[in-house]
Amino acid sequence: MGAPVRLRSGPRHNSTEATQNPRPAPTSLLLRLPPELRLSIWEFALVEDGPVRVTPLLQQPGLLRTCRQIREEAMKTWLHSNFFWFDVVDCDATLIKAFVKHARQLISTLGLALTLRGGCDGNGREHWRNLVEWCTAVRSGQAFVVLKSDDLNRMGRVVAAAHAITPDYADCTWQECEKALEHLRFAVGGLEPQWLL
Repeated sequence: MGAPVRLRSGPRHNSTEATQNPRPAPTSLLLRLPPELRLSIWEFALVEDGPVRVTPLLQQPGLLRTCRQIREEAMKTWLHSNFFWFDVVDCDATLIKAFVKHARQLISTLGLALTLRGGCDGNGREHWRNLVEWCTAVRSGQAFVVLKSDDLNRMGRVVAAAHAITPDYADCTWQECEKALEHLRFAVGGLEPQWLL
């Protein structure tokens, strides 16, 4: 039997050579895949079949917290391809505004445009001032619009109607938009007096 063979892990070098020419950190096998395959993986891993319920405790998926390159590549997929669902109480859109602000900050650091898709359930009482603040946020791009659909409850339909008015008055002053919203308030208030309080 021959002498044992020693395997070397790499070329020999002295310690001063290692500090002068540091090796690049090895990248993961995942990041070595072509971008098209990685995009398919991000979609498979991050796009939900149903809506993503947004609560104050919502965290980004763990995949987005693994490394900077994955975060940069996959963040837009998570934000753009999912439908985010909010439980709105008393027409208070504070959670929606906070989520949109956070999402925009994440995306702007990556230099990307963002279109969020979302919906909400309206619960609680009809609160006109909160709805007007929400419309103000929609007008300034700080919140998204709730689109009219058949599955909205009564409060959701009023919110959707107010949100339909807001972009229609985008070229007008806020006072003109607010006047149109007041017309909606009085029309709806005839059927549901709580909106007039």
